[in-house]
Amino acid sequence: MHHQQADPPAALQAIIKDFWYLRRDFDAQQPSFEVAPDGYVELIFTFGSPCCVATAAGWQLLPSPFLVGLLPQPLRFQALGQLEVVGIKCFPWAVSRLLGLPPGPAGVQTVAHPLARLQASLAQWLAAGNVAAALAEAARYVEQLPLLPESDPVLGKAGRALHAAAGTVSVSQVAAAAHATVRTLERKFKR
Repeated sequence: MHHQQADPPAALQAIIKDFWYLRRDFDAQQPSFEVAPDGYVELIFTFGSPCCVATAAGWQLLPSPFLVGLLPQPLRFQALGQLEVVGIKCFPWAVSRLLGLPPGPAGVQTVAHPLARLQASLAQWLAAGNVAAALAEAARYVEQLPLLPESDPVLGKAGRALHAAAGTVSVSQVAAAAHATVRTLERKFKR
């Protein structure tokens, strides 16, 4: 298994936590792996072995790229052979600014976005064995995307407060940081 990370450019640090790469070989003895909830939304590009996600109806083949939203429970993925992944780990309150997508359901979603065009150039860098260049290409591409205005500044402020405190902050403190009442914050997060 090979894992590598790259920090986002300064202009994207309020939206993206990091860009990452993973290469792993799967065989018939151990074809699946579990992804635990981590509080981020990730855009995932896969290369090599087809990747599937466990659903109530069985294994579902995933297109590349796909989006993994906030997870209420671990997700199980399956691959056979070598799987390479390039991921863009986003702060959940900022995904709509980057992708222009409304908040969606938890778990895996297919995504139709111009960012999908990045697949071909990432594939070329990975085929050449240059992971660092692939991550840099992802950062350059994302940096050139027009960012939408923050859809809800209160949620953005609340998210940044939660992140800064590593989740160890009371709801009233988050509300204060977001310049909102606890009730307003609760209503906004229920949407």
